Amino acid sequence: MELLGYLIKVNVLLLAAYAIYVLLLKRETFFQLNRFYLLFTALLALVAPLVQWNSFTVSPQSYERVVAVLPEVWVGRAVASADEPMSPWVWFYVVCAGGMIIRLTWLVWSTWRAVRDPQHNAAFTFFNRVVVSASLPHEGKPVVLAHEDVHRRQWHSADVLFFELVHCLCWFNPFMPAIKRSVRLNHEFLADADALRHTGQEEYARMLVAHAMHTDERLLVHSFFSQTLLKPRITMMYTTRSSHRKLWKYAAILPVFALMIAAQTTVLAQSETPKESDSKVAPPSSPVPPAPAKAPKAPPAPKEKASSKEAPAVKEIPVTKESPASKEKVPATKEKAPMPEKGIKEIGADDISGPDQMPEYNGGQEAMFKYLSSQLKYPEGVKASGTVLVSFIVKSDGRVSNAQIRRSVAPELDKEALRVVSAMPNWKPAMKDGKPVDCEMVLPVKFAL
Repeated sequence: MELLGYLIKVNVLLLAAYAIYVLLLKRETFFQLNRFYLLFTALLALVAPLVQWNSFTVSPQSYERVVAVLPEVWVGRAVASADEPMSPWVWFYVVCAGGMIIRLTWLVWSTWRAVRDPQHNAAFTFFNRVVVSASLPHEGKPVVLAHEDVHRRQWHSADVLFFELVHCLCWFNPFMPAIKRSVRLNHEFLADADALRHTGQEEYARMLVAHAMHTDERLLVHSFFSQTLLKPRITMMYTTRSSHRKLWKYAAILPVFALMIAAQTTVLAQSETPKESDSKVAPPSSPVPPAPAKAPKAPPAPKEKASSKEAPAVKEIPVTKESPASKEKVPATKEKAPMPEKGIKEIGADDISGPDQMPEYNGGQEAMFKYLSSQLKYPEGVKASGTVLVSFIVKSDGRVSNAQIRRSVAPELDKEALRVVSAMPNWKPAMKDGKPVDCEMVLPVKFAL
């Protein structure tokens, strides 16, 4: 269902951005900014659902503690695509999107034919080709050429083609035709504003009305005599230029950013914080996970286990070489410990300092990913997918203890992640003032079908 989730997020962001445009920006005369806004928000809607951030929830307690977050490990089911057929709704979506691509191909071909064999009195632009019919009145040609040259110089046809491609992807969005029309109309506003420097408003408006019948509106060209865009163009000509004080309206895009980040944020807060660790720890670096290796013999069972129940039937699957998640350092989690009882001195945030040396898996992170690659398995018959967050304590003697789920996806996936983390061999403990100390870690494990 990842495709469905992506499409929902894309269209929600498109609609939110377009609603802001219609309510606040459509009537303003900041035409270049409006063009940038429409393009930028469309690109944002397409890219944002592919990006993942990590966020952390602060618990309501009294002093701060920092938790180290490891790089995400990605687990896939290698043979799932061979066993499971594509769902009917995916087939339906692909067929309809394919139909839209065929339609777009036909439009491009028809537009190229119109460029090579223009109609009588036609005046339009397609990328760097400006077509102005020889039958147009001589006195109006300089104005028409100035208008069409703006479309050519600013590559407005590229915007039109881009939004046609977005329409192929979001063919089910009923607002896509309105979005495309707004893009074209804003292009005409830009060109009209430049052309009005060569003639008066009255003369320009009369010329538009007199010739607004000579171009096929379905083509991907910018027609000077577009009939459907005639009324708003003339209205905008007589609109007073917007004051620069109205530029604040573009800040309304900030809620779209907030929506984007909220939709793509992983929140680490679904269980109580372990009590063993109260040291500040900086996040470790994030090297690329190694290529899958042959599975070594499983290490002996740890002294402390997260669950005594038997694991479900599983089949072995390698961890992918690279995780799609960002490999940048993630800000550490700030948490707080319970309020002290009477007679006990409260420890403030200033009294707590991080260890001099972070915990390290024996052999380094490359060895840790090799271990995870050999041990993680995707449970048979499980349809769920997502990122399980497992927290654990690296004790002062190097043992891994207190493994627990910080964010759940499905019981079977949670149990598998806990099993592998609990069975990890000893680490090199964190060091503080030359002495080993306890340290809490968080490992994201992404199960992807």
